[in-house]
Amino acid sequence: MSVTFLFLSLDDRHIYDHYKNLAAFFLGDKSASTVTKLESFMAEQQAFMQKMADGNKNDPFWRNVGLVLDQYMGLTEGYNYAASDHMVSFC
Repeated sequence: MSVTFLFLSLDDRHIYDHYKNLAAFFLGDKSASTVTKLESFMAEQQAFMQKMADGNKNDPFWRNVGLVLDQYMGLTEGYNYAASDHMVSFC
């Protein structure tokens, strides 16, 4: 179990509150279709980065991108593990 996963499983409420504040500020006046398009775009970008990182392990740039993505996945897994039913899930 990673330290990141452990940290997030203990701090899920703060992350959820932060998400709610950012979502209200940046997405509060946007239509549901705009939010759906944004979510789709972000998922496509994440998939592209993961594909490039997995396929270019000897390239220093993509190796570091892969390390950041691994850390991000640890964050989301820890949060999703600890999040209550009423909280939003990520990835």
